[in-house]
Amino acid sequence: MSELIKKNGCTFVRVRNYTNAQGEIQDVTINVGTSYENAKKRDLQFLQALKVGSLKNSYADVSTELLEVARLELISSILAPNKAMSEAQKNAYVHLMDGLKFSPETKQLYIFGTKVEGTKVVKQEGEYKADTRKPLTKAKDLLRSKLSTGKYRQYVLSQLGEVTINKQTLELS
Repeated sequence: MSELIKKNGCTFVRVRNYTNAQGEIQDVTINVGTSYENAKKRDLQFLQALKVGSLKNSYADVSTELLEVARLELISSILAPNKAMSEAQKNAYVHLMDGLKFSPETKQLYIFGTKVEGTKVVKQEGEYKADTRKPLTKAKDLLRSKLSTGKYRQYVLSQLGEVTINKQTLELS
């Protein structure tokens, strides 16, 4: 079940009883009224000015040199996104409003925005596997945790019945 709340020009969606891929059940609030493009611009400026040696590194297998490689790859991905993938994504969904889209093929609702800090309530813990990521992936994830875009999340909802947004009803069956 989800609930749409508008406040001060922002749109918040409260998702209740969301089950992630690891089986964790949670309630969370997402702000779908933020600009991902503006976040990318801020991240680009941050990454271009970043001196990776100043970061606290929580992974023993991630060197300063690897953090620099990760920084350069993240800058490159912001400057030259995969255009073919972007176009395919645009055409695969019905866009309901900023941050909300529906897939007619899978009958799923996608909610994309920034997770509002302090709103996540874990109702049941999930089962998480050991960390087997490669060092470069860990380095990128460490840098992403410092970025504005790193706060964005996507939740996929299915089997909802109905969702009402601005007096329009969408039936998910």
